[in-house]
Amino acid sequence: LPSPRDKPVESAKPSEKPTASPKPSEKPTTSPKPSEKPVESAKPELTISDVLSSIYYGTGDLPTLGTVSITADTFKNYLFIDSIQGAEAMASEALIGSIAHSVVVLKVPDGTDAATTAASVKAAANPRKWICVEAEKVIVRSSGIWVLLVMTDAANADIIAANFDYLMSQK
Repeated sequence: LPSPRDKPVESAKPSEKPTASPKPSEKPTTSPKPSEKPVESAKPELTISDVLSSIYYGTGDLPTLGTVSITADTFKNYLFIDSIQGAEAMASEALIGSIAHSVVVLKVPDGTDAATTAASVKAAANPRKWICVEAEKVIVRSSGIWVLLVMTDAANADIIAANFDYLMSQK
């Protein structure tokens, strides 16, 4: 998975995803025949850390970032809603408080509707949480058990949200 510091290849557009060609010694994989069903349990489960690091691919200039696991005590500071029992969340924010940048990935527990949670986050999100600066754009997305909250500059917000959408479409 690319790290937040990886830069895209010059010819790649943010919406294009890198593809790896098989090495000469590797056999290319084939799609299952219509009668064959892929084995879902063979797919590795995405972790919050995987999602958070993957969605930064192709972003522009970013401040120095720190990553923090969100606890029940800090949940409202990052997601602007009350803590959800059994949820897991992680945030990536600028280490300098005068830079408006926050990306939060939330994995909701079974029985919790991610779309409803995302709507609550969107309604409560405060792009001026830093007081002296304001995020240019706020984007909230949900997919399956995942919720994404992005508050940053418009260009990077769009790239991060598009990467989240792409990653969720690949599951």
